[in-house]
Amino acid sequence: MIQYKHLLIDSRNAVYRAIYAGLADQNFMASQADFSVVFFRFISSYIQKYRPSHVHFFWDAPKSEIWRKGIMKDYKEGRDTSLAGRYTAEDIERILTRTTQICMELAPFLGCRNYEQRRQEADDLIFAFCRLKHDRTIIISSDGDFKQIAYLFAHVDVYNPLNKDKGELYKVDHSEPDPVEIKSLTGEVSDNIRGYRGIGPVKARILATDSARRIEFFKVHGEEIYLRNRALIDLSLCPFLLHNIAHIHEKLAQRVVFDLPKLREIIQKYRVKGLMGEISRILLPFKFIGGGER
Repeated sequence: MIQYKHLLIDSRNAVYRAIYAGLADQNFMASQADFSVVFFRFISSYIQKYRPSHVHFFWDAPKSEIWRKGIMKDYKEGRDTSLAGRYTAEDIERILTRTTQICMELAPFLGCRNYEQRRQEADDLIFAFCRLKHDRTIIISSDGDFKQIAYLFAHVDVYNPLNKDKGELYKVDHSEPDPVEIKSLTGEVSDNIRGYRGIGPVKARILATDSARRIEFFKVHGEEIYLRNRALIDLSLCPFLLHNIAHIHEKLAQRVVFDLPKLREIIQKYRVKGLMGEISRILLPFKFIGGGER
């Protein structure tokens, strides 16, 4: 089994998954605070599965502020975040905000580090981390954008917990075109990024590997859509890359420890009943990462 030094969590993605798992369960009767129980249950299972030395949480800035909005105003707009008519998008967002607050406050006392920067998405910060640190690393996310990181960095694996094949690691095939090239032509529906009309994955692969056809295609259809999409999708083109690397470096220099008394204090503060009853099962695996217990 691969020994990973760093486990990176796409935290908003994981919180969404925790919320939907809780709300979709008819037997889940909880206050907003208790969705953090599902979140940490997920993370605890990853720690036990991969036995990393360090765990890192990466958080998105508010959607309305992210820098990609300057390139495309309706970037990531139009997503349906409601749940089968039972919970509105506003309900989900309210729970998301509260759960994020609790998880971020607990993380440092679990021996984990939080990373969050103004105008940045978690993707940008995770890419910066992988550029800076060359130890074996695994990213946990169902977001397909992370395939490009695994494609670029041999020391990084990506685990999608929603895969039908039970979340096997993303298989990198360097005989295939760069996934950024494909998405720059096809667009990305989940992020509301529009590609060229009539260009799906098959035609995009042909254009990405046949330079003559590519030149002719751009002569007819123009390069504007491709260049815009590349600027939105390619994490290596983030204009704040060096700033994000400096942020990562600064955070890594800070010591974090597992602090059970402080965890109990925060759990009581937010009345997270589920964590109070499952401290040993959910939280104690965190004791064996990072800097140890105070």
